Amino acid sequence: MAQNKKMPAIQIASCLLLVSGFAALIYQTVWMTSFRLIFGASTPATGAVLAIFMGGLGLGGWYWGRRLTEHSQPLKIYGLLEIAIACSAALSPFLLEGVQWAYVDFGGSEAFGPYAGMVIRLGLATLVMGLPVFCMGGTLPAMALFVTQSDDAQRQGLATIYGVNTIGSVLGALGGTFFLFEKLALQNTLWLSAILNGCIALVAWRISMTQESVD
Repeated sequence: MAQNKKMPAIQIASCLLLVSGFAALIYQTVWMTSFRLIFGASTPATGAVLAIFMGGLGLGGWYWGRRLTEHSQPLKIYGLLEIAIACSAALSPFLLEGVQWAYVDFGGSEAFGPYAGMVIRLGLATLVMGLPVFCMGGTLPAMALFVTQSDDAQRQGLATIYGVNTIGSVLGALGGTFFLFEKLALQNTLWLSAILNGCIALVAWRISMTQESVD
């Protein structure tokens, strides 16, 4: 496959995954904070939200990793996943409002009891976060396939993109917690991250189309 002459695949992947890692941790922090206000700060409530987030990432990675094994245009799929993340995450504040209304109106954890309450919290967290985190789980497999199809130094390339994505996540956690949430508030920061994901999607599609014309 012909590579972009100005920017190799590993550099393309690193730039995109740095920003997407940043946005992903913004989402996680916003959702965790919002659900603590709804469910309370107890360990079971926090655990339910974290379980859906991490479980969705794992399920998405498994599903998309299997589906993308032989795909010839992984960068285009990556762009589709990013736009799906942007749209579904941007809608999550409205879903959170509905979840808060329903959970409080029905009496909250005291009315449901420990076991039913846990199931309900898992279900409500899935309603809000399920689709975006499932799509997030597919972004690394898609980009890993893009790099391995384009780069001879496959192992080094994969290590690099995983590392850069992690750096982006760290920057997202720090930037959101210590700057963006204070300046923009939670909801506006989440929408800013959704815009970043939309921009990533457009860049990925543009590069994919350019490479198709070169091929």
